[in-house]
Amino acid sequence: MKLSTAIALLTAATTTIPGVFGGYYDYEIPAYPDVAENTMAWPAKPEFVPLNACKGIHVGLDTKFDYTIEVDHCLLDCKGYALRGQGLDPVVYVRNGGQLVNCPINVEQDSTGVVCDKGDCFLLDVSCHGEKNFDECVLIKNRARNVVMLLLEAIDPNGAYGVRALQACDANIWLEGSNIQNQRKDGVSITKIKNLIMNHNEISYNGLNGVDARNVANYVVALASYFNDNGDKGFDTKRTKAFLFAFNEANRNQKNGLQVLTTSGANVGIFHSHFDNNGFGAAGDDKSNKNGLSIEGPNKVEIVDVYAQYNHGDGFNMNNVHYLMVRNSYAAYNKADGFDLRRITNAKIYKVDAYQNYLTGLRSFANGELYVEDSSAFHENGLDTGVASKDRSGLFVVKTKKAFISETSSYKNGGYGYFVYDVPELYIEYTKAYENYDNGFDIETSAEVEILNDTTSVNNQGNGFTLTDIARLYISEHVQASYNENRGFDIQDVGHVEIRATDSFKNKADGFYLSAVQYISAEGSVSAHNGKDGIFIENGKVPTEVVYDDVVACENGDDGMVFQGGFDDESFWFTPKYDVFSCDNHDLDLQFDGIVDVSFVSSDSVASEKATYTASDGVHANEYGGINDITADTCADKNGDEHVQPCKDLNIAPCAYFVCPSFK
Repeated sequence: MKLSTAIALLTAATTTIPGVFGGYYDYEIPAYPDVAENTMAWPAKPEFVPLNACKGIHVGLDTKFDYTIEVDHCLLDCKGYALRGQGLDPVVYVRNGGQLVNCPINVEQDSTGVVCDKGDCFLLDVSCHGEKNFDECVLIKNRARNVVMLLLEAIDPNGAYGVRALQACDANIWLEGSNIQNQRKDGVSITKIKNLIMNHNEISYNGLNGVDARNVANYVVALASYFNDNGDKGFDTKRTKAFLFAFNEANRNQKNGLQVLTTSGANVGIFHSHFDNNGFGAAGDDKSNKNGLSIEGPNKVEIVDVYAQYNHGDGFNMNNVHYLMVRNSYAAYNKADGFDLRRITNAKIYKVDAYQNYLTGLRSFANGELYVEDSSAFHENGLDTGVASKDRSGLFVVKTKKAFISETSSYKNGGYGYFVYDVPELYIEYTKAYENYDNGFDIETSAEVEILNDTTSVNNQGNGFTLTDIARLYISEHVQASYNENRGFDIQDVGHVEIRATDSFKNKADGFYLSAVQYISAEGSVSAHNGKDGIFIENGKVPTEVVYDDVVACENGDDGMVFQGGFDDESFWFTPKYDVFSCDNHDLDLQFDGIVDVSFVSSDSVASEKATYTASDGVHANEYGGINDITADTCADKNGDEHVQPCKDLNIAPCAYFVCPSFK
């Protein structure tokens, strides 16, 4: 290939690279609004400039050299003839802007093909071969400055490394359009340089890592490349300022597809890439080497349009990151979690899809703030039947300071739809849980929980919502729990509960079950067509106040509303402010000793100071202790006329003109 032709191929934005490389050479990385600062600002690649041919060096069909060739600020074009010799290590030096073009190199045992050791170095269409084990195809040493390698080929299995850089502290390295495969050790091994920029390469089937880049002072950039089928990791980088990985594949590597370990000030961007079926060669139960991609330590990580599937650990494993943003990404069929996020200060998850992972769809542990939004879905996770329900959930959030979940679906998971534990602040809205094999939502040990705005939990094998050990619980604006195999809402050990415009119907057990709750306020809500009680409240010896306003509990299998057991005298206040409709066996079933203050008991009663025991007005109290002494002061008939006598004498049927809502 002529020099001018090769340069044209590698500089034209719309020219297709021949051979194994498909697509285009130059990719324009989209300018995402939140892309990490400085990840795009890598140095400009030096251009080939016309140089005179190297004097006194002739390469022909049978030429053999008995000395190491020096390409020092000159051009050596081999025209496809091999550089060969005897006892040469290295075969050729390229220095001070020298250009080595169109040169196959025969490398002898324990020797090196090309050494770049001073100033700039340009390699174009260079390849290495050897009959016995040799060291590197290209070795970059400490006085190298700008090293540009285009169309490099290192595919001989006798080679130890395709490209190796050792302590080249001031070097910038470009590797483009190259094919590095079958090396005994790493395809590319880089230690202590300034910048590494790789574009449109195939670096696969190597004995250890595809790329091992350590202590790169500024930027590591990998674009439009393949890092597949390597014996260790596909791409491993440690301690760099910024890392960009876009339009790549890292598949079928024996350990992690991609591993990034950086310092706290680093930024990482990963876009439009695949990490599939990695980690199958890692031994033992430790999943740290079995992930699609594993990132630890940077300041900022942004991931967009990334797939991680069929990995033997997690799809995405993130640890100790200050800011994390994941958007439009997929985690599926992984042997552990789809997403595993730990010690993240601020994590934002937008429009992700995590499905059929063996453990959870997304696991958040010991994080600061977590936001999961924008049509994210977690479904059919928890395929491992040997672990607890919480570890088979769609979304698992534990010991996270604040969590905000919006416009998210979690369904058909092997455990809970959502498992939340020890989260001081939790906000859920426009979110769905359905057809999970345990509870739709299981929320425990939180200070403040708000469940709002059309959040639903239906057709789950356990409860719709299990809410336990919470200081303050607020449920409002068309929240619904229906068709669940147990209760709609199971609320226990909660200090303060407020329920507004919330419905629970056609659950096999109770619509609402509340136990050991200090304060309950409900307004504009319906509990109907449930298999047991509409609303069941039982408490231990704690001060309790219940305020109901426009609440419907009708056509349930047992009672509409039940208060049972453990209340101290003068410790319980029940105040239905306006209408409490209950058209079941017993509208109100009071099963304890205590004093009850009732202002409006049902649709036909008004201004009663104490609870009534009158069948006709729709209120029924089981007689326990002093409860049988409670009578009505005043009540009204259906025409609004008040009567100072027990309502049971008026033959009023409050449900006669009230139609219980019917739900499909």
